[in-house]
Amino acid sequence: MLEMSLFGKKSVMENLLLIFVVIVGVFALYIACSDIPRYFLCIYEDNIVETGSALFWVVACVACLCAIFAEPNKTIGNNVFRSLIALMFFICAGEEISWGQRYFGFDGPDFIVSINKQNETNIHNIGSISIFSNSFFFLTVLFFIVYPYLCKNKNAIVKFICKHNIPIINNAILQIYIFSLIVWGIIGVRFGTLGFSPFSLWGYYTQMDDEIFELLAAFSFFSFALTDFQNCLTNSFAKATMKEKATR
Repeated sequence: MLEMSLFGKKSVMENLLLIFVVIVGVFALYIACSDIPRYFLCIYEDNIVETGSALFWVVACVACLCAIFAEPNKTIGNNVFRSLIALMFFICAGEEISWGQRYFGFDGPDFIVSINKQNETNIHNIGSISIFSNSFFFLTVLFFIVYPYLCKNKNAIVKFICKHNIPIINNAILQIYIFSLIVWGIIGVRFGTLGFSPFSLWGYYTQMDDEIFELLAAFSFFSFALTDFQNCLTNSFAKATMKEKATR
């Protein structure tokens, strides 16, 4: 089995990522409970939360692409895995900012804008926003909870991952995601918008917790991509060093 512990040793970068998500999460909880106008301003369109999410997606995409080239033990499996999640990160970044519609001031295709609930150039606001939000939530659970569980407990999965050298979720990334879920849960309860209900129990905007979850989920994926790239660089350097020693 692959060794995975929730409280194992972490690198400096992993500790910095954990510190950052704790600071962001605590600040979000503080203003959600003490300053609702400021909280609403933060999650409003194109403000710090949405822009931050888009930046995390973009950097995660770039890190994945860099990892493909930095990986010293390339296989079809890890190339396909990283290519697919890089594509997902790129799409998420574009969707988060409506593919730059408001930033660049262009008019989206009429056939999309006309059926979009916010008259924007994106897919996730077409039809039921809750369907896309809930689907994204389940996707994060599959990636950060189910995937590492299978890596730890299913021999067939372990053999496939080892054979194709596919990156896994380490304990630091798991902690980041679990902390994100806790923050999202508290904010959702605070505003009465938690879960899969498309209405607010306390009269607040129905997506008071969604934008925060999207930000923290984007940061979780960003952290995964960044640590994966770091591991590729470390392994590549170690392999080059061993090769140099062997030729002496």
